[in-house]
Order: sequence, then structure tokens, then C-alpha cells
Amino acid sequence: MCIRDRSFGFGPNSGGGTAEFSTGLPSFEIPLSLLPASMAMMGVPTTKYAADMYFKGQSAFYGFQGNVSYAFSEMFSLAVGLRYIYAVNKYQGHLENIKINPLHPLLNPSGQMMSAAQFFTLAGMPEMAAEVSDQAVDVTQKGTGFTPLVGLDIRPSERLNIGIRYEFNTKVELENESKVDDTGLYPDGYKFRNDIPAILSLGVEYALTEPFRIMVSYTYFFDKNANWEGRENLVDSNTYDLGVGLEFDLTKRITLSCGYLRSESGVSEEYQTDFSYELDSNSFGVGARINLSPSIDLELGGLYSKYIEDDKTMSIEEFPLPFSESYQQWNWVFSVGLEIKVK
Repeated sequence: MCIRDRSFGFGPNSGGGTAEFSTGLPSFEIPLSLLPASMAMMGVPTTKYAADMYFKGQSAFYGFQGNVSYAFSEMFSLAVGLRYIYAVNKYQGHLENIKINPLHPLLNPSGQMMSAAQFFTLAGMPEMAAEVSDQAVDVTQKGTGFTPLVGLDIRPSERLNIGIRYEFNTKVELENESKVDDTGLYPDGYKFRNDIPAILSLGVEYALTEPFRIMVSYTYFFDKNANWEGRENLVDSNTYDLGVGLEFDLTKRITLSCGYLRSESGVSEEYQTDFSYELDSNSFGVGARINLSPSIDLELGGLYSKYIEDDKTMSIEEFPLPFSESYQQWNWVFSVGLEIKVK
């Protein structure tokens, strides 16, 4: 047995990127949408509401990884590695300038739009005034973790190669750093778990001809065994990805590739929220590897993911009829990488 290779890598291993909602989230607006009906039930005709709403969320779990591989024979090799995770979530948003148009003979006889907080203050309803006052959030959540991983490579023949990788569950404890939290949802200094689940991956490559190869992959995420502060109990079945790819050596220096990935998420309806949701998806990718020198490769890639829309039926105490919330998204990803082989 001898050491065959060492490697180091850096990149985002988890997290949802950045999403910006210029008109806020549904959970911001639902209580406001009930104001006209609530006012009418109190005998104050009200037909409109308005507010300035905004939310931006960022999430990235950066991974710094080192690996060592060993060759037992021409057929079998083993790799072990350790990844350091630095996790950062950021939330910024506000719900401000809430207005309504109550038709009140003394406080608003013209029925024009006015400050909701001002109306409830003048009406002697301080609790309601507090509920419709301006609110803002500016929170950063940080945490770290370590991921041990092991991989096995099996090459039964020159044409067939099989790879198996297992990444252990990564314990990640995040802590709130709250500059502003008028909602009370993010107490400063509060710590909570947001693990990266264990992952089992299987990949098979077969060379149909010397320059043309086909690959199939299967990845299984052990979501139900992670610690998500109880949200893991809302997972019906673990997530899995099934992919297929093609790779062709156009020349000795240029390799082209394309692929398809189907992702199945097994979360329940109760799991979905406008802050955090999981959807099944279909992804299509293309790539190229350009050999710049014997030790340096330039890698280019592009990915388009289309997510399958999902709906959640909800109801709240203040509103007797159920209503639904729809979740949908899509994304483009472009990547540029440089692979350096050091002997």
C-alpha cells in the first residue's frame, strides 16, 4: 500500500445562496391582509391596507477540505478526508409604514389612508398599535463543523470504474448575532443546531469507446438523522439524487460533457415555510475541461435547475377559511475552476 495522491479543495458545500424579496414574504403580509376584515367586525369600515415590506436572506456553508488517497492495487484504492465547515446565514428585512383606510367619524372621517399605529393609538388600543408598528431584522448566524469522509474506488477493468463515498453527519451549531430584532424571533446569542446530513454517493463510469464515456450517479442524504431542532421529524423520506452524464474527449486537451440530475425531496407539507422549503427538481448541465499544461486544467460549467412547484394549505385562528401558499423557483449556475496537480 502506498500514498498515491493528496488534494485540497474549497467551495460552498451547503446553503441556499442569496434570495431577495423586494415586497417581503407571505408571512409578512398575511396578518396585514386580515386588518380590513378585523376592523369591519369592530364596526369600522375598512377596505385597504398598505405597507413597505422587504426581505433578503443569504446562506453559505463554506468547506475547506484535505484528502489523502492510498492504492492497494491496480483495482482498489481508498481515500480519506476531513472538511472544515464555516457556516454563515444573514437575514435583513423590514415591515414598515403600515397604513389602513378606516372610515371613522372622529379619527378619520374622510376614510383616507393613514398610519395604522396612529389610528390604534388614538382609538385607545395600544396592543394593536404595537402589533402594526415598524419592525426590522438584521441578523447574522455563524457556526463551524467538521466532516470526516471516506471514499473507495474500484476499477475492475480499463473501461469500468466504480466510486463510493460516504460523508459523516456534520454537527453545525449556529449562533445568532442580532444587530436588530424587533420580531423577537432571533434572540442575540441564541445557539441552535443546523447539521449537514450524512451523505452516501455511488458513481459508475463506463467507457463506450476510448474518447466517449457515460456516467451514472446516485446520492442519498440521511436527512432524518440530522439535528435540525426538530424539523427533521417533518421529513417523510430522505432526499436522493439520480444523475446521468456523458463525457467526450474532443481533442487530447479538450473534454466536453453534459448531464441530467433528478432530485427527490421527501419533506412533508408541514416542513415547508416561506423562509425554508425543499422542492423536487430537474437539472441540466454542460461543461468543458481544457488542459492548459501537464499540471493545470481549466474547468468551465453551466447548470439550469427547474424546481417542481409545491403547495401548502394553511389556516390561522383569525381567518376561518383555509388558504394555500405556493413554492416555486429556478436557477442558473455558472462555474469556473482551476485544477492544479502537485507532485
